[in-house]
Amino acid sequence: MLDKPTNAQNLRNDVENLVLPHNEVVAFDFDELVVGPSSGKGVHLTRRVMELMSRPMTDVDKKYLEEVGFCSFDGISHLQSMAYGKAYEVLVSVCDEQARKVPWRDDFDKLLRELSVLFSVIFISSGVKEVCKAKLKEIDFLGANIIATEFGSNSSGILIDNRVVVSEEDKGEIVSQLRRNGKKVVAVGHSLGDKSMLDASDFPISYREDTKDLSQNKATNIAELHKMIMNFFI
Repeated sequence: MLDKPTNAQNLRNDVENLVLPHNEVVAFDFDELVVGPSSGKGVHLTRRVMELMSRPMTDVDKKYLEEVGFCSFDGISHLQSMAYGKAYEVLVSVCDEQARKVPWRDDFDKLLRELSVLFSVIFISSGVKEVCKAKLKEIDFLGANIIATEFGSNSSGILIDNRVVVSEEDKGEIVSQLRRNGKKVVAVGHSLGDKSMLDASDFPISYREDTKDLSQNKATNIAELHKMIMNFFI
């Protein structure tokens, strides 16, 4: 069973293994930020996938999650455990199927392609890594540059544990580690779960935020977001 010290070390290793051709880094959240309809709220793709992969949630589950917090280490670990016993190949198949059904939000795919030429682009998500990879592979995004919650499986390919859990606090620590390594970081988020990541960055941007005063720098459309990033780095 994954414990917090091991998780912290695994996350540090994942940061060191990022492929960063530029010192200027743009870090994005994933769920509800880059996928979904242009009008209204984005889509939480991880939630869609986990509802299909997990056993039904009980009142006991809900009570526990309310006590520890859905986005805490313990909360995410518990949510992940509800899919234990399923095959990894089934997870990948479900991720691919659901990713195909959800559009890119506000032409984020075009923005990501453009930014990747000029800067190092990464994703930091509390969601499931296989979910992020399923959508991001549509733009040939490098899987190593996605730091997200990740299942562990046994030799038979059955989900039995987590290799990494990315909590709200961890997102901020990842950005801090990047800055300690000499990187200049712009962070883009939309919700309270992104606040530690935004606060730890050199230049935080909230995009169509669903939490009041998440950041002083607010973008309401993709053109504003692009301009803010370019103006900060160039």
